[in-house]
Amino acid sequence: MSVAPISTIPATLRSLGIDPATVMRSVGLDPQLFENPSNRASIVPIGRLLEACVATSGKPHFGLIIGRQFSMPMLGLVGYLMSNEMSVRDALKTLVLSLRLQDRSAVAGVTQPSDHLVALTYAVFAPGTPATGLIDDTCIMIGWRILKSLCGPEWRPAEVRLAHARPLDSRVYREMFDAPVRFDVPLSMLLFDKRWLDAPVRGADPVLLGLMQQLQTEIESKSATRLTDQVRRALRTGVMSGHSDARGIAELFSVSERSLRRRLADEGSSLQALVAEVRLTIARQLLEETRMPISEIAAALDYADLTAFSRAFRGWTGKPPGEWRRAH
Repeated sequence: MSVAPISTIPATLRSLGIDPATVMRSVGLDPQLFENPSNRASIVPIGRLLEACVATSGKPHFGLIIGRQFSMPMLGLVGYLMSNEMSVRDALKTLVLSLRLQDRSAVAGVTQPSDHLVALTYAVFAPGTPATGLIDDTCIMIGWRILKSLCGPEWRPAEVRLAHARPLDSRVYREMFDAPVRFDVPLSMLLFDKRWLDAPVRGADPVLLGLMQQLQTEIESKSATRLTDQVRRALRTGVMSGHSDARGIAELFSVSERSLRRRLADEGSSLQALVAEVRLTIARQLLEETRMPISEIAAALDYADLTAFSRAFRGWTGKPPGEWRRAH
């Protein structure tokens, strides 16, 4: 992932009287990593870095502090594309489709959970990623900043949902998001009035947008991604929203179901195997990061009942979900 969106970590640590080089070395990162915003790092050490920042600063909401300092240019090409789309709807579509240029270990989505609300969602899908709750805090706050930039200062979320356990002091979350905040949910998201989707993006320049789109096409032509990886990303939110069937995935990539299965097979994979892999990743994250009842996790993952989920989880890990949660 690009370090640009979280490049304020060293300065923030220094402002708290903490030596950032010491903290970064403790998790195996080069202290000079953030000096060049174009540098990239695996999400695993970034998760460990956020954990170390919380431990050394004593601020459980450190991710919110970093996310609140985000600005659109930190997203590079994706940020410039979004800032020049004609509507908020188009800008968020660009974010969903182009985030992989910035971060290949997570996925964003836009869903409509009710008649009058839409949700901007974010989820890490790289298996074994530590501190996904802290990463969610950071990135959902970045989403808050994105929507403020696109819509203007009058925008505010109707509700914020975070897929981790409620902290001891949740007041700071309500204050920083300026909205009600729910914890222990299956998927992190910002919910807001759907009328904002049709709002024009402030200061958009259609000429600049055309130039940025040409550049995006050139970059994507040089960095083709395997279909397996693209499907895995789509499933990270599709599994949670009930859109993980072959027909829905095939439509998303504008191919037939037969072609989808054949191309995955050519890459040594299958839709069934990818769904199982993503379900396991989500199940482990929710068991470790939240206090959701196991029955609710089973329902969120679209299992028929708790018994079916427990049987599948034991097959993956060798332990029933309750025992795995206690061990982690």
